Parts: sequence; structure tokens; C-alpha cells
Amino acid sequence: MNTAHPPLDDTAVRQAISRAINRQEVVDTVFTPLTKTATSSLANSTLGYENLSKDLVFAPDEAKKLLDGAGWQPGPDGIRVKDGKPLALTVQYFTGQPSAKAVLELIQQQLKAVGIAVMLREDPVANGGKIVQAKGYDLLWGHTNGADPDVLRIQYSSTGLNFNNLKPGPLDDLLTRQAATADPNARLALVRQAQEFVLTNQYNVPVVELTVVLGLSAKVHDVILNADARLQFHDSWKS
Repeated sequence: MNTAHPPLDDTAVRQAISRAINRQEVVDTVFTPLTKTATSSLANSTLGYENLSKDLVFAPDEAKKLLDGAGWQPGPDGIRVKDGKPLALTVQYFTGQPSAKAVLELIQQQLKAVGIAVMLREDPVANGGKIVQAKGYDLLWGHTNGADPDVLRIQYSSTGLNFNNLKPGPLDDLLTRQAATADPNARLALVRQAQEFVLTNQYNVPVVELTVVLGLSAKVHDVILNADARLQFHDSWKS
């Protein structure tokens, strides 16, 4: 979510988008049964993960009420309008993401059902750095990899990648403190608070956990994934 782009500067609109997405339908339609729906901003295998599935429910009626309360009323074509402007958003994604188009086309339909129009924009991955730095998108589709919860600081700190175009605030303090504390229990408590802060303010809309499915011959051994979910063949061998 680019929180500096109206109407995504309104928490209610961001929350409505999340509640309009049927994550289980996304898994059932696009992915294999091995893929899990997102239950936090971190994968469940990450240190410090907290199950926040209560904040990631599919609740289209609630989404509609949130939009009503924010002043977005259904227009004649079903797309909501406020001050003469339609509730229309663009989702940016890049080549090299095999499932992105299928997932986003389904989410596009789900959001339309509550009155949000979505346009999809695909660009070459080579342009990704320039596009992210310019912060010209409304929503950005992608994932962040890492074995440590400090990945939250990398992504959500106003001094980090800051995909959300966030201003300095309380979240920065949580993320800085979790990276600096030497007490493991205190650190994990701060990580949990950071996850809750991200979802309470709906800075992102977790959809699924990144899952890699491999088909290997029984003769192939010791193929592993590193912490960034990339294949490692250094010690692989064939019998």
C-alpha cells in the first residue's frame, strides 16, 4: 500500500481492501494445496511470527461498511465514487512473477464486488528499482524474503525500502529497538508489536505465504532452499 497516495492515505480504505480479498479462493484457484493463506506479515516459519489471522478475514460486508463510512458510495456502474472521483486503483507488478497475473486478476474481481476498480500494470523487472524509488504506484505486488524478523525493518522502516511511503513514526521505534536489543525475549515481544502495528494500520495486505514446490527424481539428493527461498545446488548429487 502506498499510504501517501489518496485514497490509500485513509486507513478505512486500506482495511476494506484487505477484508474484500478471499485468500482461500486465491489458494484454491491459483496455487497448490501446499500453499498457505497469509496469517501475518511474516511467514509462520519465521522467528517471532504471530498468528494474526483474525485481522486477515474475508468479510466483504464489513468492507462495504468501511467504504460507506469513508464516504465512498456505489456509483451507477457499481464502482464507488466520492467527490465525483471513482475508487480506482492501480496494482504494479513485474515480469518474472509467474503467478502474479492470475492472482491479481482474481483479486481484481474480488475488489470489484465491493465497488473498487483495479487496473493491473506489468513492467519489466529491470525497471523495478526505478519504479519503487519513484513511489508512483498505488499498490505493489511482491514478496520479501528473509529468515530473520528484521525483514520487517528492511521493508517497513521509513529509512528502509519503505514500499509503503511511510512517514517517520512509532513503527520506526519498534523496528529499531527490535534490531538493537540483546534480550531475545524482549526482541520477540517487539517483533510481535511491529506485526500488529503493520496490520492494524493495514500497511500491507498479506495474501499467501511464499511457497516453493519442487519435483525431484528419487536419484537427486541434497537440493535445498536457502533463507531467501532460492535453490541451492552446491552439495547436490545424483545417485
